[in-house]
Amino acid sequence: MTAREFNIECKIPRLVMVVRTAADKGADALELLQNLYTDEDVANVIAMDELTSIVIVNAQEAYDSEDARNEFIENVSNSLLTCLNSEGCDARVAVGSLVRTFQEISKSYSDAMTALKVSKIFEEESHISRYDKLGLGRLIYQLPRSLCEMFIEEVFPDEAYKQLDDETKMTIETFFDNDLNGSETSRELFVHRNTLVYRLEKVKVKTGLDLRLFEDAVLFKMATMVRTYIDYLDASNDRMIR
Repeated sequence: MTAREFNIECKIPRLVMVVRTAADKGADALELLQNLYTDEDVANVIAMDELTSIVIVNAQEAYDSEDARNEFIENVSNSLLTCLNSEGCDARVAVGSLVRTFQEISKSYSDAMTALKVSKIFEEESHISRYDKLGLGRLIYQLPRSLCEMFIEEVFPDEAYKQLDDETKMTIETFFDNDLNGSETSRELFVHRNTLVYRLEKVKVKTGLDLRLFEDAVLFKMATMVRTYIDYLDASNDRMIR
């Protein structure tokens, strides 16, 4: 594609958003986006395939400050998703990096696709993912599989993680969600504090990690994310992620 073909001004900062839908909603999503962005000075909408559209947004105002950038990205991505959802179109929106020229749009698109894949692996329930907010998931995504497997064997030798039952895994997840706060975790799980302590002690016995200690909790969290990534590589048949 060329800037001239789509009447795109080259010297305006832009942001690429990738919109991914189910196959039977791709055409509907494209039409909704085209109706949402009728002014080419605001954004351009391009169909990539039957599942994917991209929106190239004029992001001039986002360069004023970091706060302005965050506010702009939040507003434009949430408005887009709300528009699609209001018409019964379930979608995932991935936001690339801000770029200063049209020639750099391919980088923003590539970053948005990375955000789409990383969020699909680590944040399946999230409908909006930003390249600049991927955190630890982006780091793990860039690691070679051999290094991931070596790390798992170091942290969970003899497949220690698989020895944890579903109740214990749910307890761990809730404990992490509550920032390692035992009282809040017990309240949310409707269990006595001693029950929570007993479950965490079981984790310590099976894995050697005491999740009440910050360093052990971080190591456990990283290892579970690496496991998630390996499981995704083993099971994924998603050829549309590119």
